[in-house]
Amino acid sequence: MSNKHRYITIELDKPRKLRLTTNALCELEDLFDKPIHEILMDGAKGLRTVRAFLWAGLLHEDPELTLKETGDLIEY
Repeated sequence: MSNKHRYITIELDKPRKLRLTTNALCELEDLFDKPIHEILMDGAKGLRTVRAFLWAGLLHEDPELTLKETGDLIEY
């Protein structure tokens, strides 16, 4: 079955839908102050990068989510 909504369900504090939409990628560009292709070419430089991608992918569910709150979700 295809996923027409283009998300991945992940288990954090509860099941959440991770979506890397155009808006999410723009948030990452703003955060890193570089285009998405440069962020991807740099590779994952550490937990900050992983946390940022997770944060951006969850913003569609919770627009008020912060990076620190996202880090706490990883701990569940």
